[in-house]
Amino acid sequence: MHTVLYFFQNPDQDDIPYPLTRKEAFHFLENVLLISDPAKLLKKDSVMFLNTFIHGMTTKIPFTSIPDVSKPINDKHLPTFAECKEAIFSREGGDCFYKNIFLKLCLI
Repeated sequence: MHTVLYFFQNPDQDDIPYPLTRKEAFHFLENVLLISDPAKLLKKDSVMFLNTFIHGMTTKIPFTSIPDVSKPINDKHLPTFAECKEAIFSREGGDCFYKNIFLKLCLI
């Protein structure tokens, strides 16, 4: 069993109040990062899978703070995991907080 990725483990429910389901994780890999047959790739070559995953995260999900910078000061808040997830799944991206919170669920 690979311990690298969330897809094959369950995070501590107290640690992450809104975890990704296995179905959501594979939807993300296949439809957002565009990794074809991620389970097969992971089983065949976990290093290649991680390289593909990292490449996808850096090329398909923009690192940007424009959505946050453009908000009025009174509307700014620390984003919830649900907001981070939505920004990453929609490829809107976000700053390091958005990406790191989302990746916490994927990489263990």
